[in-house]
Amino acid sequence: MLCGALDHGYPEFCRASTPVLPTGHGPAESLTASSQCESLSIASNLSWNTFLSRTSVTSLTRAAFSDNNRGTIQGFDDVLRVLKTLDLPSFRYNEIEREEVVGEGETYLVERCVIKNNVLAIKHLKINAAPNDSMLKRRLQAAVLELCVMRHRPLRKHPNIPAVFGYGWNQSGTQPLPYLLVQYSHYGTLRQYLSQVGSEILPAAKKILIGDVASGLSALHACKIIHGDVKMDNVLVFHSWDRPAKALAKLSDFGHSIIITSAEGKQRTESARYSGTYLYNAPEVHDQENCPINQSDLHKCDIWVFGLLAWEVFLDGKEYITALGDTGQDAEDDRKFSPEECAKLVQLAKESIPFPKRDIRGSVLRAIFPMTMQWDPTKRVSNLTKLPVMTDWHFSDIHGFQGELALHLESSNWSYEMFSPETGTEIPWEHEEQIFLGLKRMCNSSPALDRAAATWQMALCYHVGFGTSRNASTAFQFAQTAEDLGHPVAKAFSRLLAPQPDASSSTQYGAQVAELLRESINTTKPTQLGRANLDKDLQTVDSILKKPGEVSVLFPGTEFNVLHLLFVSEDLADMCLKNHSDRLLPLVDTPSKGRLIVHDQWPLHLLGSPLAIAISVNSVQSVKKLLELGANPRAPAYADGEFPENDDRSCWTPLHIAVKYHCSEILFLLLHHCQDGFPKTRVPYAIALAYSAPLERLAMHGGRHQDELNRTIVVLCHRSDITAYSKYGITALMRAIDFQDAATANALLQAKPSLAQMRFINPFNQRHLTFPVHFAAQLASRRDTLDAVQILNIISAYLEEGP
Repeated sequence: MLCGALDHGYPEFCRASTPVLPTGHGPAESLTASSQCESLSIASNLSWNTFLSRTSVTSLTRAAFSDNNRGTIQGFDDVLRVLKTLDLPSFRYNEIEREEVVGEGETYLVERCVIKNNVLAIKHLKINAAPNDSMLKRRLQAAVLELCVMRHRPLRKHPNIPAVFGYGWNQSGTQPLPYLLVQYSHYGTLRQYLSQVGSEILPAAKKILIGDVASGLSALHACKIIHGDVKMDNVLVFHSWDRPAKALAKLSDFGHSIIITSAEGKQRTESARYSGTYLYNAPEVHDQENCPINQSDLHKCDIWVFGLLAWEVFLDGKEYITALGDTGQDAEDDRKFSPEECAKLVQLAKESIPFPKRDIRGSVLRAIFPMTMQWDPTKRVSNLTKLPVMTDWHFSDIHGFQGELALHLESSNWSYEMFSPETGTEIPWEHEEQIFLGLKRMCNSSPALDRAAATWQMALCYHVGFGTSRNASTAFQFAQTAEDLGHPVAKAFSRLLAPQPDASSSTQYGAQVAELLRESINTTKPTQLGRANLDKDLQTVDSILKKPGEVSVLFPGTEFNVLHLLFVSEDLADMCLKNHSDRLLPLVDTPSKGRLIVHDQWPLHLLGSPLAIAISVNSVQSVKKLLELGANPRAPAYADGEFPENDDRSCWTPLHIAVKYHCSEILFLLLHHCQDGFPKTRVPYAIALAYSAPLERLAMHGGRHQDELNRTIVVLCHRSDITAYSKYGITALMRAIDFQDAATANALLQAKPSLAQMRFINPFNQRHLTFPVHFAAQLASRRDTLDAVQILNIISAYLEEGP
């Protein structure tokens, strides 16, 4: 991405979303020392001023693992055959600076190493017998299996699965020996980490580590992979700035994994043998010889061990057998627990949780054990994402592309939300790419109705650069196809995506929005008054408003009244204000409860006061009529609770809305009505500049969209302060960079070039600061397109010019 790919097959971390010094196996060291020597991971490059946050879950579209490439491993030739299919760079042995041994298992000897100033772990395959012995074959099979699992596309970028960067061959001995290069963990295994600092970590941080393991394990299960040996010794801990304990856990060591083949798979068997570790195996694993475990039940063995792992997390890394005490079972006894003993284990595990019984935090954690450590596998939870402890993780079952959308957007519907930075959630670049590829498939294989939606979504991807580089020509082609397929948004706005869009100004935006609302009438389910309003049925609206009693709402469960939709028809607006102004006057500043989504695949949501909604469709005439009726530009734009208190928009006024949409004419009207200029506000007006989507501005202003932006900033410069910051330290330029709004960032810098050198300071800690160029680089590093550096280049140009 920004750090630049090096030559000679340098590993993928050199092109990662942020400059990283990878991390993988090693003894737990001082946390302070580790944080100094270990650079940030892709999932951890957040700072106090980074509004965007990573998603906690990797998308797993079409996740089922295919074992066909692996085949039968008999020798080194088979290993080389598989490696060629995995798109991994190779590294010469003399490029690697080997350091201390940090671990040893059944298959590998693991050392810390340095390659081109980056710390990695090198895993040497252990060889202690003739090349054709059965032990060697097992180790080769385990090594190849682990490599295939880690390089499986839905898992290779998962935040809770370690990355593998390359491989090589050590030819210094009598035969070539393969090795792998993977992330190195300064904190070592989860057991090592908790043994050293477990007593210092708060329960909330331990809950997050447990969630990390559940995240990785759930991803494996979604891919039809059984880990086969879950335990604390097979979980690595990495430094992560954005965590309470500055730690991120990753599930590792997949050499004992079992691939669940589909019904059509040639290698399918009704049962498979679960290996695991004797001390941790589920009760049914000890009886496999007499009662083989069906493939469909094997994941329940992982679920059992996960429960034990969660218990040991709250034992600060000690083995659970140390908590058995005088239970009548010695540590060396058979681990095949009876149903009664399992129930006692659950009770002991619950007692390890440090919260009182009535504390909901403790209840959430205690629920892990009865849901995972049941003697009867059928009574264990099938999906770890169903655990209450996972409610903080944005997980859902993965079933094709709809599940992937739900994973990131908490909705399986096609939505413009995936492009909207103001949602506060960033979809990591790697997962944008996965969604983009899924969309491509949907465009070719879906029924006509879904294909139209997928095709319009593809047009938007190319337009904004989601999962791919921006390409106006391709975006327009998809938009035209969507229009031909009858997509309503494409019919209204496909022309906007042309490489050289129509330069004429748009005066019909409100009418286009009204038409989309009418087309969605079956989903919005308006009242009789609402339907008549959308249909511009003046007679019916007049008749209903003449009835005594409370004015009816337009949509059930909301506060939408006819004033909110004045833009639908000027004739309707004139009639309402002429015949019913006395009835409507008390409602003139009433914000809506809830919102009207114009269309899932268009960015506009109608919400707030009548004035706020009129501005959001650039209806100058509606604004004038509302001001004549007595609307107050200083009144709150949104209802209490519409946005969280720490959200800028929670204290916006209609003036902020005019700034948001760059409606300079409306802004002049509002300021004239205020007479004394911009009223004082907790949120600087200029911060709103980047909140509208560029596509909305183009639809609203046509060829005048850049002029409208510039005129709005001129007004702000004369009557406000574009350098002002909010209580959280957010400035207008910071927000524009944050939302990757290059047009707004450039316009702000044109108006006040010194902004390029203005420090962003944390108001809660003056020692925390950054500069616009650094902030832009931080965000740009998360994307793998040339578009990502656009704002960075803009700021750099102003820095070169100097003050």
